[in-house]
Amino acid sequence: MTEFSKHGAFSLSVDGRLLVVEVEGPWNLELIHSYGEETRPIAEEMARTGPWVLISIAKRSALFTPEAIDLLRQTAITHVRRMGRIATAYVVDPTVEGYRLVDAIYETVYRGVCEVAVFETRAEAEGWAQEQLRQHPHP
Repeated sequence: MTEFSKHGAFSLSVDGRLLVVEVEGPWNLELIHSYGEETRPIAEEMARTGPWVLISIAKRSALFTPEAIDLLRQTAITHVRRMGRIATAYVVDPTVEGYRLVDAIYETVYRGVCEVAVFETRAEAEGWAQEQLRQHPHP
């Protein structure tokens, strides 16, 4: 860890097979480290009962530091390979800072890791997430 304080804030909730993260950016490495630590036990518990999808709802800003992007990718890889996460949906409405950049950022984070999609509303993201779960039924 570095000597910097966290920039940004997040909260976690579970809605069935969805892990919902509400996050207010911009985000730095320290925030993503905290996110990884706090999501780990939830992801491990969800993995016990089958596949799940992460929905991240961005508020204020969807921008990251470069180091945070790298750590977010590593966290996603761990969730997918070891904890049953099958897809990621982002909710970023047009008023959020970085709205026009998120596709490129998330492509960098999730390329070769899992399906990812960006939506302007939570309802759209939840519909897509449920479709992903239907395509990956629990054995």
